[in-house]
Amino acid sequence: MPFPFWTKPDFKKTALFRFGQSQILKSQRFPVLDKAKFKKTAFFHFGQSQILKKQLFPFWAKIGQKSCALRKRLKRANICSYFAIGGQKMGKVTILDGTTKNPLEKIGQMAGICWNSPIDDSEKNRKRAVECIKSGHGRVMEYASVEMVLDGYSARCIREWYTHIGGAPTRLQESTRYVNEEHFSFVIPPTVAKSEEAKAAYILAMTNIQNGYKALLAAGVPKEDCAMILPLGMTTKIVDKRNMRNLVDMSRQRLCTRAYWEYRALMRDVLNALSAYSEEWKWVVENCMHPKCDDLGYCPEKKSCGRHEKKEA
Repeated sequence: MPFPFWTKPDFKKTALFRFGQSQILKSQRFPVLDKAKFKKTAFFHFGQSQILKKQLFPFWAKIGQKSCALRKRLKRANICSYFAIGGQKMGKVTILDGTTKNPLEKIGQMAGICWNSPIDDSEKNRKRAVECIKSGHGRVMEYASVEMVLDGYSARCIREWYTHIGGAPTRLQESTRYVNEEHFSFVIPPTVAKSEEAKAAYILAMTNIQNGYKALLAAGVPKEDCAMILPLGMTTKIVDKRNMRNLVDMSRQRLCTRAYWEYRALMRDVLNALSAYSEEWKWVVENCMHPKCDDLGYCPEKKSCGRHEKKEA
């Protein structure tokens, strides 16, 4: 046996062992990972240094430390994408120049035209906008728009982002037809990250997909068909355009603790980016974008988090 650590009884119970038996030692599905190349990877060094000592997964605890040597080892094992996600800030929101810089002033101008009022005074326009918003005149918020890039969030999360269609938003997404995804990065859920064994199994599953993608490319399959095996957990990038009213409505749903954890994080990143973009957006975020229970004064959800009491029947 070229890898004696596979024989350890405790290691035989792990996903990494099964991967080694079926994929590496037998070289069946992914011949690119032959024994010679495998000896150079982090998995091999991990097995030799950690498993023989009966320390199953302490290697992964080093993730997040800025170790050049560790990064090089992970890169050789094609799992360096883990650094970008696990235990760190997931994605990035970039507000583009096409975003309305002063949304309150813009809203006030539009409302002023309807009221046949002067619109050359910026302060009066802002005051008029605030009055409209506080009075529940949501239509005027549709004149303020946001253009942004969402980068580094999972395909699953972005798929949910697409469900908010009010106000006819538009978006462009990174193409899996033309972009080579053999080194895709991925999001690791907190419930997986807290368990060293689960985390190792998760990363291993993603690595299997990456290797499968490479094998398909090597067999002459076009990228657009290789993409059929890509996971929902992989990160993606979109260019998104939507209006303020849509974002306000989205915040009511997606800042609720009943929303998926990654979407809540994405929503907070969007609000932080808007707050930094201009003072007027900061006012909008602080006064308009919050969980729906803050407006209702009670929790309408069947399973309440306790932020507000449930409405009595």
